[in-house]
Amino acid sequence: MKTYLYDLPVKCRGFILRDPYTDEESIILNARLTNEANKETYAHEIYHKLVGDLDSTEDINVIENRAHKRRLEQND
Repeated sequence: MKTYLYDLPVKCRGFILRDPYTDEESIILNARLTNEANKETYAHEIYHKLVGDLDSTEDINVIENRAHKRRLEQND
């Protein structure tokens, strides 16, 4: 898996994607954010990979809400 830094809109911390032709996965991080913010985003995107979200047909809002709820539970 490759990781890339791009200037994204500030509201977009990053995302994970899979190339439909090669099945190669990549994480895109926002170069405008701090190293710490990008570490958190990287961990968040890896979580999506580990729980199979890349293959999910669920609405993205459902997927993100579940991931953010998990993060909050870990911080308790």
